[in-house]
Amino acid sequence: MSDLSAGWYRGRGCSDTSNGAVRRAQSRQSRQADARQVRRIDFERAFLTPDDGIPLLLVYRDQLPLKHVADILGCSPQLALHHADTGLSKLTDVLDRLHLL
Repeated sequence: MSDLSAGWYRGRGCSDTSNGAVRRAQSRQSRQADARQVRRIDFERAFLTPDDGIPLLLVYRDQLPLKHVADILGCSPQLALHHADTGLSKLTDVLDRLHLL
């Protein structure tokens, strides 16, 4: 682009508009992703007690191996899976009662 045409575009606010629009779109996407994450965390806190929620989140959301989950909880892998399944069952019941399933 020649200096003359570049000046014409700059005079009309065209040169930085695309970069600014990209930054605003990226910022908006980032804010939307953050908002989804906050809603998910709020949802988990609202419906799950620590006894049910921690094993459920570690096994199903974070997809940690059962051995790691058991180490975190201080129990056997079988008991960790039992706690996760119990939490999943309780969560399913709550969501069903609220007609969210």
